[in-house]
Amino acid sequence: MSVPRTPLRLPEPHERDPLLRRFRDEVVKPEAEIDFVRAYIALEAFAHPEARADWAMARLDDVTQEALKWIDARPVPAARLSEVLFQNLGFLGDSAHTGDPENSFFSQVLTRRRGIPISLSVVFLEVARRTGVEAHGLGVPGHFIVRARGSGESDFTLLDPFYGGTPISVTECAARVAALSGGRLAFRPQHLTPVGPRYILTRILNNLKSGYAAKDHSAPAAAVVERLLVLDPTNATEWRNLALLRANLGERSRSLDAWERFLALAPPSDETELARKYAAGLADQLARAN
Repeated sequence: MSVPRTPLRLPEPHERDPLLRRFRDEVVKPEAEIDFVRAYIALEAFAHPEARADWAMARLDDVTQEALKWIDARPVPAARLSEVLFQNLGFLGDSAHTGDPENSFFSQVLTRRRGIPISLSVVFLEVARRTGVEAHGLGVPGHFIVRARGSGESDFTLLDPFYGGTPISVTECAARVAALSGGRLAFRPQHLTPVGPRYILTRILNNLKSGYAAKDHSAPAAAVVERLLVLDPTNATEWRNLALLRANLGERSRSLDAWERFLALAPPSDETELARKYAAGLADQLARAN
């Protein structure tokens, strides 16, 4: 039985899953209109359905007020705010458990005050916004830091929330990237360009995907891949990943859906020929079962 290269009408994953639909509703907007906290909390709903954006915002407001008690200067200096958050208020990089999904979930980071580079950077960015500090995330290779405006119009300060929130120079940042990657990754000037909400959410999801894959946890890994596909539905590789994960879970019909999407998007190759044969066999199994 052949598998059509272009499916007629396959249900979108979010049409089956209200939690996934909640995430889609937050990120389908133009990037400038995305409410990042709401999107981040919606992202984690598959693991923490009890998490609420209003609660997270209230916690961020509380943290902001805590931080301001430590800071006399106005306007608030970015480096001082970072020092207070990551040294005085106890937000720490959990270097011993970087693969723990809880370090990627915003509700848990706010509760435990532990996280990984990107989740701690989000804490800083949200508190900075509440205190009038202009700051942006930087997705450097293998790491994540913050760029905040300095005292002059063209000045900026680089801050590393995972390592105590300390200011670092561009040279130190390049050295840190090299050290963390064992020399495999290089820092380049373009990495000083701020990244937006979709990039940050994608990177958080990729961290989660790696963590779940390392533990062979197919169900949460599939939930993560579905969210990656909400952000980029044309990503053939992720459709293939979803097909394999759904097969691991014994969900043959949903696996076939994902294989058909992969075949509709991926250019012809040895891999697509194997996928086509596998999908045809899967379609035959489903036809016989019916």
